[in-house]
Amino acid sequence: MGKSTTVAMRRAKIVITDGVMLSYPSFVSNGPPQKLHAVRYHASYVLANRSRKRQRLKIGFPNATYTHHGIDVPFGYIRNFSVRINGKRAPVKVVTRTIKGTVFDALKLSTAVVKALVAAKLAKPIAGHASALNIAKLGRTRNTIAKRLQLARLTDKQKRALTKTLVSHYRRPSDTAIKDIEQYWHVFDVAFPPSKSIKLKIQYDSPRGYKASTQRGDYSFSYTMRTGTRWAGPIGRYTVLLVLKTRIPLRQYKVRPAGFKRAGARRLRRTWVRFVPREDVVVRVLPTK
Repeated sequence: MGKSTTVAMRRAKIVITDGVMLSYPSFVSNGPPQKLHAVRYHASYVLANRSRKRQRLKIGFPNATYTHHGIDVPFGYIRNFSVRINGKRAPVKVVTRTIKGTVFDALKLSTAVVKALVAAKLAKPIAGHASALNIAKLGRTRNTIAKRLQLARLTDKQKRALTKTLVSHYRRPSDTAIKDIEQYWHVFDVAFPPSKSIKLKIQYDSPRGYKASTQRGDYSFSYTMRTGTRWAGPIGRYTVLLVLKTRIPLRQYKVRPAGFKRAGARRLRRTWVRFVPREDVVVRVLPTK
């Protein structure tokens, strides 16, 4: 959706649960169901119509799947997406587009480098996949990349290292390098009565892989917050709660942005007031050594 000048987000609470187990049919005839490790998202919002007129908005909720150069099986897809408006289930449509050949994993770069590239408009975050960057504007050759990096506020050492990294990425992409991004939006309509608020709830699951392959860590998940700037004014109160149901040690969870505090044995929480989101929540689960 575009930016709304009349509808404000009063409150938001996002609960992200890592370690949910989903059951899928077996790939083998008459075999037992497959158990997949997933991350479950439950988002609750209070949205207020500041206008005295009835408003009708089309809201898009972003997500993205991706493939690696070494394997064409998509990752990052979501299941069981549902929307409830004031307790009633709402119909949802899906709109997609493909981004090819200019995608880079932001987790391979420092936060400072990512911010510098985005500030110089040389890279653009991809909605729905907070750890991916569209780097089309940087070009593909060494000379072009080096020349355009002069626009970024980076040290000479950072520019040389990044040029080397990107040239290598294009020439010989590793099996873990992202190849294509399929970006898609779950779209639904919301009607706002004059000067009234509505309660919006969204829930979905994002499979991470088989239990045996994820219980050792070495995966990531994210939640897009930046689209919250499209509501009228700052968000009144915004809370993100991470519930970690895995057996992976907490020290292996690396969360951005910084500032999350312990809120229980295996819970991390952060709350913002009068919030203007400038970055997304990205959780990197380091591998067990």
